[in-house]
Amino acid sequence: YQGVKGVMQAENLKGIVGPVAEVIKVPGELAKAVETALGAGLQNIVVVDAPAAKAAIRYLTQNRLGRATFLPRTTVRPRSLGTVQKNAASGVRGYIGVGSELVSCAPEDMPVLRHLLGAVIFAEDLDSATEIARVLNHAVKVVSLAGDVVNAGGSMSGGADRRRGEGLLEQKRSLEKLAEDIGVMEKKLAEIERDGGG
Repeated sequence: YQGVKGVMQAENLKGIVGPVAEVIKVPGELAKAVETALGAGLQNIVVVDAPAAKAAIRYLTQNRLGRATFLPRTTVRPRSLGTVQKNAASGVRGYIGVGSELVSCAPEDMPVLRHLLGAVIFAEDLDSATEIARVLNHAVKVVSLAGDVVNAGGSMSGGADRRRGEGLLEQKRSLEKLAEDIGVMEKKLAEIERDGGG
């Protein structure tokens, strides 16, 4: 995403928070489902307000650096499920929860998180997802842990790619795990060197 890269590398832009993928924290078991639910939206850029978004769009236009979608914290409209919908969905076997309640972020980014995942339900598998969608009259998007989707309106998508690569969120989690492992190894190395074993 050339536009996203252009904005993130710009040093003179104010109010840029970062791509959605860097702003949200997703539990490992939900990585594929959240990645599927958000798709290219993971590359949308969170900004502090509409003027910051306008300045970034002008920057991209003037420098012909591509396009990007911006999510101003102050203007995005949170989405949510009604209590009746939530209660009906939670009664179905395989219901996991509403996306905005399963994924975390900084408090100031909650409006963005609710905008993106406040009306998305996660389910254990495709059978659960289709039953939840049926119970809710196909009014909301339901995503299985495997990444199968029953969209609002009733269309469905799923399957698997031949290449078994990690998605953006899975890569982020792998990098975090590697950083943790490096920290542990460095600590052990320091102890060995301190104890004269090196």
